[in-house]
Amino acid sequence: MTTALEATDKDFERMMQMLTGFFCDADSQVLWPPTLLRIISQRDPATAEKIATIEGIDSTATFRLLRACASLGLVTCDDGLTFSGTPLLGTLRTNVPGSLHSLAIAWSAPGHWLPWGRFLDAMRTGQPQTVPALGAPDLRLLCQTA
Repeated sequence: MTTALEATDKDFERMMQMLTGFFCDADSQVLWPPTLLRIISQRDPATAEKIATIEGIDSTATFRLLRACASLGLVTCDDGLTFSGTPLLGTLRTNVPGSLHSLAIAWSAPGHWLPWGRFLDAMRTGQPQTVPALGAPDLRLLCQTA
């Protein structure tokens, strides 16, 4: 019989999920680049170099982005160089019912996640951290005055 303070394997598993939750934040950052959102619309397999040329961006950085996407199951890499979108990536297409495209843009944008980096400051001071984090007032106030 365990007491209330004795942790079980399930408790340790849950705590590990909580402690590593920021890994998911990194995943959302992979989804944010506008380039990725354009890559989604490309139906044919393509190399990082081809995508970089089309987008006018660095091919090495594009390759790294696509490798990160592959690790998340968003694309496959057939021959080490050619990438293809997966059905998971397809959830971000704008032309599908229930598209998560706009949500991916909103939730992974710096305006959404930067203030969370100042959470401890908010707890210490009791003050919102939007201005210190973004250099702009709370967007809710802007919406109320508009």
